[in-house]
Amino acid sequence: MSVKNNTIIYARVSKSNDPKCMSLNSQEHACTEFAERNGFGIFKILKDIGSAFSKPQTDLKNVLKSCKNKLVVVFEPSRLSRNTRNFCEIYKICEKNKHSIAIVTMNTVFNYRIKSNYKLLFDLIAQAQQESIDLGRRISRSYQYKKSKELMWGKKKNEIGIVVDNEFEMKISYLIKLLNTEGSSVKTIQLLIQEVGKTEGKDPFEIVEYTRSGECNDLCSETLPYPMAVRNIVETLKYYEVPRRHSTWTKEHVNKILLLDNIKTCDSDIPMDMDIDINTVLLPIQREWLCIWYDPEVGLPPNVVIPEGMTLPAIACSIYIPK
Repeated sequence: MSVKNNTIIYARVSKSNDPKCMSLNSQEHACTEFAERNGFGIFKILKDIGSAFSKPQTDLKNVLKSCKNKLVVVFEPSRLSRNTRNFCEIYKICEKNKHSIAIVTMNTVFNYRIKSNYKLLFDLIAQAQQESIDLGRRISRSYQYKKSKELMWGKKKNEIGIVVDNEFEMKISYLIKLLNTEGSSVKTIQLLIQEVGKTEGKDPFEIVEYTRSGECNDLCSETLPYPMAVRNIVETLKYYEVPRRHSTWTKEHVNKILLLDNIKTCDSDIPMDMDIDINTVLLPIQREWLCIWYDPEVGLPPNVVIPEGMTLPAIACSIYIPK
């Protein structure tokens, strides 16, 4: 192999702050030392940040397509790829454009002319791919376990480990309920936002009346003229930086709170100089539901009674009835 500048250094990490991956600079240093030690000059250094398991590695493929007779140097097999399909595409380009591949940790050059090298490299990439799959499964199990141990919204453990009401989160639930209820007091909403969010430097929450032409008529409403849409509630929570444990608010989160039929509201006109007594605001009510398959031609199952005022559907479907 010629000693002219024919080496492509390829360094890759899955994400910029991944502590488990050798850094881009340290990979580059090790690959450069390998090339110089073996008398290979540097043609190009390519640094990549992104998963080689789920992304197509387009930059590397484009570089390999743009030149011929190069040596691709990577620190270890998993830095080249963690996806056998990607590897197959990369190797086909290498064969077509006469590129060989060197693995620093193995101190080995896999020449494209030797057919058995494809199988050797494929097995190494397949092993790296399986490592990614196994790691993903471990992370998923860990996440599911943590979720299973996580207390429901509105609950927390006190200093001796007993599950009690989380008054802060219950106030947030009450705020969401008010925002979704026509006629809610704007003063009460402002008070709650001050308690659970951040108002410094932000426009105050208020309802301003506009004309059809879009001009403000300077009349501020004291109550919500209509329920706020879930999308707007999410925007309000984010704007005032109302926290939601370790994640940001989504429509799904708000919908779950609104769907809980366990909120007892108190007088909405709470004086601004008074703290809200959350025990008079929210009272959890445990409600169980019975899911049945209802067919109008067959009727209700025995011993099932629907609540007063409930209308049964005209088609066969699953229905939920409170126990």
